[in-house]
Amino acid sequence: MPKLHPLAAVLAASVALVAAAPVVAAPVTVNLRIEGATKTHFEGPVTTDVKTVRGELCDGTQDPSNTTPAPTMQGALDDASLTGALTWEGAWDPGYQDFFVTKINDEDTPSDFSQSWALLQNWKYTPGGGCHMQVHQGDELLFAFTDYVKQFLQLTGAPTRAATGESFQVTVNRQDGNGTSVPEPGASVAATTTDATGHATVSFADAGTHTFKATSANTIRSNAATVCVYVPGSGDCGTEKAQPTQTTEPTPQPQPQPAPAVKDTTPPEIKIESLTPGKTYSPGPRLLAGAADDAGGIAQVFLRLRATDGGNLTAASRCRWFSGKRSVFTHRTVPCSKARFFRLGTNPKFSYLLPSRLRTGKYVLDVKVLDRAYNAGRMAVPFQVK
Repeated sequence: MPKLHPLAAVLAASVALVAAAPVVAAPVTVNLRIEGATKTHFEGPVTTDVKTVRGELCDGTQDPSNTTPAPTMQGALDDASLTGALTWEGAWDPGYQDFFVTKINDEDTPSDFSQSWALLQNWKYTPGGGCHMQVHQGDELLFAFTDYVKQFLQLTGAPTRAATGESFQVTVNRQDGNGTSVPEPGASVAATTTDATGHATVSFADAGTHTFKATSANTIRSNAATVCVYVPGSGDCGTEKAQPTQTTEPTPQPQPQPAPAVKDTTPPEIKIESLTPGKTYSPGPRLLAGAADDAGGIAQVFLRLRATDGGNLTAASRCRWFSGKRSVFTHRTVPCSKARFFRLGTNPKFSYLLPSRLRTGKYVLDVKVLDRAYNAGRMAVPFQVK
């Protein structure tokens, strides 16, 4: 049998060790934003790497589809907190291998879960928790304190610098968290309002750094835009300083805006196909299905299944409610009006199969459908099981 030369043996062993070494992703810089109910807690770049978070491995391999460790969304939040810019609290679920973020700064998830911290990556709801979600260079990350009904404003088009009095156009879109974006008319941005196409013309009379966001009713405020405003010829904001003989060009004037389009105010129509109002079932049903119709398109469908506490649904009633996230009814009761909806999707032909048939009791199925103009259609179907 041939023998390896000693040097060749060493080289062969080195190659084997390199081949066996695990691949570890490099650090990345992401744009992290944390939006509370009434204020922005944090917005800015964060550089993060593969790490443990509070003693727990948080590298994305909790998701079986991620075979290589990489920086994660939860790691970015934790790295931002380590700078002293914010604080966060959360519970580690050893079965799911992830954190459930319950509090950021002073905003805490209420006991009825009417609001909680939602995670979005590049304007889409994440399919998993923060330790499941690996991030990449330049990703847009958002933690939003929301009821999952409000949608998200996105502000684009602002230049990095502009002269005093110089007009520029920005665009405001409404993101639904599922990849659909539509223009947002009537949004407030830098002391002006967007037109029917979501555009607004902005200018600043005062030199300096101007940071602004877009806001609109029943939405999460937008990302911030920052513009350095300079006096022409001053040399500020990285511009060239004027020579004594130079003259400045006249400032362009804002162009007149087109008339706003007629606003859609008609809510979607809803039809429940799997249940009959007031009917008594034996055995209990499992399928919750129906259809919604709206000329402008459907933005989101929500379901809420309530089990009334031993009687008819009145203002004083208490209910248990079905958690779409955990696929079970809650053990505790809440005022029936506080029971939570769960998000089903954007398909106008909607259906949801319960994990088992409903047991004996009185129930109410509530359906809420939002169209793309944010009109809400609602329907409630009471029934019982014996």
